Amino acid sequence: GTLLCARNLAAAMSRIGNVKVGFVGSTNASYGPEDRLAAMSEVARVDIATGCGKIGNMANSMWPLNYYKIAAFVRDFRPDIVHFAAGHAWNVILDPMLRNYVRICTVHDPVRHLGEENGLYDLISGIGIALADRAIVLSKVHRNKLLRWGKKPDQLDAIPLGELGLTPTPLPVPHNNRLLFFGRLLEYKGIGVLVNAFNLLSATHPKASLVIDGRGVLP
Repeated sequence: GTLLCARNLAAAMSRIGNVKVGFVGSTNASYGPEDRLAAMSEVARVDIATGCGKIGNMANSMWPLNYYKIAAFVRDFRPDIVHFAAGHAWNVILDPMLRNYVRICTVHDPVRHLGEENGLYDLISGIGIALADRAIVLSKVHRNKLLRWGKKPDQLDAIPLGELGLTPTPLPVPHNNRLLFFGRLLEYKGIGVLVNAFNLLSATHPKASLVIDGRGVLP
C-alpha cells in the first residue's frame, strides 16, 4: 500500500503543469495492475535493488552503490524538493547526501500499531523526521505526535490520504451474504473483534459466511 501510494502520488503530480517528477523505485517491488506510473515516460525514474525479505533488504541496505546511484540520480535531476514518501532507514543514510535540497518526509504511522511496537524502528523514523525540513502526516489527529522529534508546528502539514484505486465507479455488490477480511493478520487489525461480531451476526443470519485471508497468525 505504501509503495502504491508513492507511485500514484508521483503520477498525479506529473500531470500538474510545469511540474517535473523524478521517482526512485525498487526492482524487487510488485506494484500490481493499478500502477499509474508504469506507462508515464515523462517521469524520470531509477530503480534500485532493495532485496527480498529481511535478509535481502539488510544486505542491500549495506551496499554503498545503491546510495551512490540514488544520490547521482537526484543530482542529475536537480529537484527543488526531495520527498521521502515513507519512513525508512535508507532516508537517514541518504539525508547527508541531499542536504542541498529541501527535504520533506511523509509519516504514515506516527505511533506504531498495537503489536508492532519496535524501539529501533521508532528511533530511525524519528531521526528521519528530525532531519527533514518539513513533515507530512495523514491526519490532523497525529500532527502533535511529531513535536517530540523537534519539529515545530509550522513545519508540519496534515494531508489526508487519497484514493489508491483506479476503478472510476463502484463495482456492484454481489449480496451473497459473505464477508471478507483481506490483509495482514496482526493484533491491531482486531480480528478477534471481527470474529466475535460475526458470531453475533450469524445468530440472526445463519447463511452468512466470513472469509479471513492474509499472512500472519490468527488470534
